[in-house]
Amino acid sequence: MKVSIAQNFIENKLKEFNFQDSTVKTYMIWQNRFFEYHNSDDIKALSFNEITEYITFLKNENHYSKPSIRQAITALEFLYNRVFERNYPFKKIKIKRPEQTIHLTISKPELITILDSIKNLKHNLIISLIYACGLDVSELIELRKSDLLFDKNILKIRKYGKIYRESNFGDYLKTKIDSYLEIYKPKYYLFENDSSHEAYSKSSVRNIFNRAKLNILNGEQYSIKHLKFSYVKHLVNEGFQLTDVINHIGLKNYEVYSKIEGLNSRVEFSPIDSLYNPKNRKKLNIQITDEQAENIVFTDHQSKKLLENNPNIIKSFIENDIKNADITALGFRKKQLKEFEKLLNDKDYFDSQLDKLGNRSKENLWQVFFEKNTWIFGFGLNYVFISNLEGKKIEQVVSGYTFNSNGKRVDGLLKTRGIISTLCFIEIKTNSTSLLNNKPYRNDCWNPSNELSGAVSQIQKTVQKSINNLPTQNILKDSMGNPTNETVFLYQPKSFLIIGNLSEFKTEYGINESKFSSFELYRQNINSPEIITYDELYERAKFLIINEEHK
Repeated sequence: MKVSIAQNFIENKLKEFNFQDSTVKTYMIWQNRFFEYHNSDDIKALSFNEITEYITFLKNENHYSKPSIRQAITALEFLYNRVFERNYPFKKIKIKRPEQTIHLTISKPELITILDSIKNLKHNLIISLIYACGLDVSELIELRKSDLLFDKNILKIRKYGKIYRESNFGDYLKTKIDSYLEIYKPKYYLFENDSSHEAYSKSSVRNIFNRAKLNILNGEQYSIKHLKFSYVKHLVNEGFQLTDVINHIGLKNYEVYSKIEGLNSRVEFSPIDSLYNPKNRKKLNIQITDEQAENIVFTDHQSKKLLENNPNIIKSFIENDIKNADITALGFRKKQLKEFEKLLNDKDYFDSQLDKLGNRSKENLWQVFFEKNTWIFGFGLNYVFISNLEGKKIEQVVSGYTFNSNGKRVDGLLKTRGIISTLCFIEIKTNSTSLLNNKPYRNDCWNPSNELSGAVSQIQKTVQKSINNLPTQNILKDSMGNPTNETVFLYQPKSFLIIGNLSEFKTEYGINESKFSSFELYRQNINSPEIITYDELYERAKFLIINEEHK
């Protein structure tokens, strides 16, 4: 049943049941909000899970009270159980709000991935502005074309139609906004439906973000509200006081925003300890961000104090040439190594991450993980440094056309790093893929599994086709077709197959030597690809991190 038809039908049904006008109005408001949230062509077909999803959304939104949520449940119960005769278990829906815990934020690398995945200019600008100016969805859809002070980088922000604050959208978005205005030519609202020129809907904005967040690992844990939390966290990282940021975005609810991850800490110090005995006061471990470190300006007196209290700083810098980027990268890699370990060893965790990706395969989950962590391939495969192509995903087209346009895809297309770069190919299967058949071919002799031999044939064919289709010298281009000043060569390229796990050969009392030797002899006698198991790849990644720490 279409929404436009359903609205009149429902209103008439409410009146048939002799509800008061005020109750009819309240029920219609909640039901219309529900329709807008799901944006469905057939509201009658919506499931109970989709209804509970909406109620969960209301509970997570701070401005909906418990009585309001009860009204919403009652309105939907009337519609689906009394009008549509569904017999849904509404009584089982708990109204208790989830406890306010630490609010997640989206990291800057994750934000870049999300924004770069949105190719539509209008959609990209919508999500960019929400983050750039710390907007709620309701504030974004109220923006008018006249609220844009382009020459000052200022956006006037409204609540209930009235301007109540301004926010700087930065220099980066200027060109994008200018292009958007030229192409889309909005008449009144800054973002309009193309046909009616009415304000863009909240559900459309959420749908843009919900599609884009699937491009990052664990993206399902984020909602569009996390863009605003990230805006606050990243401003604090730049050195702004949390109270100033909250005042800037026009909020009085300090408690909610003080619970953003990384912004709250316990006070375990009394200032009286430094009042009478400053020489022996308790040392505080004050953590500052990389952004704050770049902006710190010391007076001569402060610099002298810093070096007096930390005499090893100069020695450390001379010996190690430490850079903030090195520390940040190492911390990220150690965190991702733990993620790698959990995906390998914790089946429940692996399944939960697979569920978050939606209807995708196990191979796709590993593809997403390796897309985020190309550094894992960077050292170890055969001790040749390897990296992804500049500005390109590791999954690339290699036959039919070229990896600079369209055609057959390979799981990983990387390059060796050196004075001259050459292409290398990676095929990714799962860690649970069998390496050998279940039964021996002859006594003490085991055949490779169909999955293993098939994958070997697959990547060999891919390499052969790439040699036929690609020139020996390739000048890389970006998504706009512009040269990237990068050239890679193709002469008998290296190839690797990531598959299975050596634990397949472990038994209760040790290693099954006949199985392991059959597998080892098979992979050693194949010229290409080099076969690497997931546990071997994990150990090599761990070695890389240990090596970096020792440096």
